[in-house]
Amino acid sequence: MATAVVVGRAPTVHSLPGTSNIPPTQFPAPEAVGDVDPLAEAEKIIGLLNDSFGDATFQATQNLFAKHGYWRDHLILSWNFRTVQGPAQIGEFLRECAQSRDGFRIKHITIDKQGPVRQPSLSPLDGEGKVSGITAFLSIETVLGAGEGLIRLAQEGGKWRIFTIYTSLRSFKGHSENTFSGRPRGVNHGEQPGRRNW
Repeated sequence: MATAVVVGRAPTVHSLPGTSNIPPTQFPAPEAVGDVDPLAEAEKIIGLLNDSFGDATFQATQNLFAKHGYWRDHLILSWNFRTVQGPAQIGEFLRECAQSRDGFRIKHITIDKQGPVRQPSLSPLDGEGKVSGITAFLSIETVLGAGEGLIRLAQEGGKWRIFTIYTSLRSFKGHSENTFSGRPRGVNHGEQPGRRNW
C-alpha cells in the first residue's frame, strides 16, 4: 500500500486569507428576573433606541448596550455585513455609518407582533438556561426601504440592556418583490380553440 508524504502543515484558520478567530461571547452574569412584562420592557428599550438616533454622537445609543453587547448588521446601516461588539465600538460604527451619502439610514424601529410566535418573550440567552433575557422581533423602516431584525435584552446591574441586535434589509422602496397578484402571468397552457401554430 502506498502512502503519501505530507510536506508542511495543513492550513489553519490562522493562515488562510480572510479568516479570523472569533472569541466566544461573554454572557451577562445571571440575575433574578422576577415578574416581568416582556412586551413592555421591549417597547421601552425600542423607544429609547429610536429616541437615541437623533443624537449625532450616538452616546445615548451606546448606553443602551450591555458591556459585551453586539450589533450585527446586514445592509441596514452600511453596504457591508458587519458585527460590532462593545458599546464604544458600536457607537463608533454608528457614527461612521451616519457619514454615508444617505446619512443615518434607520428612520424607525418597531416591535413586530404579527402572531403569537413573534411576540416578545422571556427566554434563556445561554445554552445552559442560566441567563434569562427578552427576545423580540423587529420591523425596521429605513431611508432606502424596509427591514427586519431581532433583539435580545439582558439584565445588567438591575437594568434591561441590549445584549444583541440583528438588523437586515429586506426590500428597497419602489422595487417591491413580484409576489401573489404582482407576479408576471407567464405562458397560458392548455387548450385554446382557434389558436395559430408557430
